[in-house]
Amino acid sequence: MLADAGLPIVEATSFVSPRAIPQLSDASDVMAGLTHQPSTQYSVLVPNIKGMERAIAAGVRSIAVFTAASESFTMHNINSTIAESLTNFKPVVALAQQEGIPVRGYISTVLVAPIRER
Repeated sequence: MLADAGLPIVEATSFVSPRAIPQLSDASDVMAGLTHQPSTQYSVLVPNIKGMERAIAAGVRSIAVFTAASESFTMHNINSTIAESLTNFKPVVALAQQEGIPVRGYISTVLVAPIRER
């Protein structure tokens, strides 16, 4: 429905660990079930190289990586520090470049983190 509304980019799903977030274990099925609009780019969140490999296998042609401005949020959300998350993205971005897949990066919790800093 978002693509039908004319949005040029839709983040369709996340290729996160199925063990960590079972609700997103169907990411490949979600991508296979999309009715692609030619004017919409369907991006997916990829937190690490395993997720990137799954995304490529599913035919993904646009990805996003993210970290956060909050150490606690980053640790809670992707089980790494901010510095570690940036290091983890290097092989993801390198593989995306090798495959000709555009990468979008973003920073979560820029203003307020829902998880308290410790």
